[in-house]
Amino acid sequence: QKQHQQAIPSLIKLLFRRDDDGSNLRFVNRCVVVPRKGQRSYFMNPKNIFPCYRPDKTSRVEEKEIPPLLQVPYTVRTDYATAILEEYSKYHHPSNNQSTSATTMTTTSLFPWTTHRPIDVGHFWNISEEKDARLRNEVTSTLLRYINNTSSSNNSIPIIVAQSVSVGKSTGRTGISDTYTKALLTTKIVVVAQRDGYEDHYRFFEAMIGGGMVMTDFMYTLPEGYVDRVNVVIYDNSTHLVQLMEYYLQHSTERLEIAKQGWLLAIQNHSTVSWMEKIFWGQSLTPPVELFPQLGPILSRL
Repeated sequence: QKQHQQAIPSLIKLLFRRDDDGSNLRFVNRCVVVPRKGQRSYFMNPKNIFPCYRPDKTSRVEEKEIPPLLQVPYTVRTDYATAILEEYSKYHHPSNNQSTSATTMTTTSLFPWTTHRPIDVGHFWNISEEKDARLRNEVTSTLLRYINNTSSSNNSIPIIVAQSVSVGKSTGRTGISDTYTKALLTTKIVVVAQRDGYEDHYRFFEAMIGGGMVMTDFMYTLPEGYVDRVNVVIYDNSTHLVQLMEYYLQHSTERLEIAKQGWLLAIQNHSTVSWMEKIFWGQSLTPPVELFPQLGPILSRL
């Protein structure tokens, strides 16, 4: 509370100053990364570095006149975070007694990333003709081909979902889908992919907050704090995706640790409130447990 009181004068000064040079303004931007826009390849080449531009086609301001941009990622949606925290205990399936309810289980192993997850891999996207969807279509196609190839062999068949599980487009962005929440809580590995023309999307943190291990294609603007093989797994192409998927299905300890670290970073550092405070005051002020009271018991058991 004291930090908020101290920050209020700064906010008032920010809102009411009228400097001609715009020095009181902070430009916040979602990245359009060249050459994602109009690229021929579905996947980005991580060996090349491309700048992030302000995607305002109507602007006539010279690049040198644009103040430094604060690149802000899409955030953890408060509604989905709350839904996951309220629902995750219902999806625990104790191995020693399958009839035991979640309320009578010992809480030492009761975490969002340790829910019973019968689905091995999920990429919740239907092949479509939407603009900027080639990469997502390719990921879905890769998983469907993998299912067909595995079905014709003698190997054990992973359970893979390569289709949408809820209403998409704008409807899916304005409310909670129970089927989507359940899918996030019951899938071991959730694969996400960028749109072709720009980076970042709600799906990244929806997957993170669901508690599964998240795999994403390469991003130049990977959200702050995320590191490959530490709290997220990055795939470079379709073959690499399958190789990593098979590896982490066979190495559950590594998979669960990455899922755990990704979930903790998301809930503690990437909430909408946290990023709004960073935009206005340069730092996050509100403790995560104030935003999500259910988080306290989880952190106390770690």
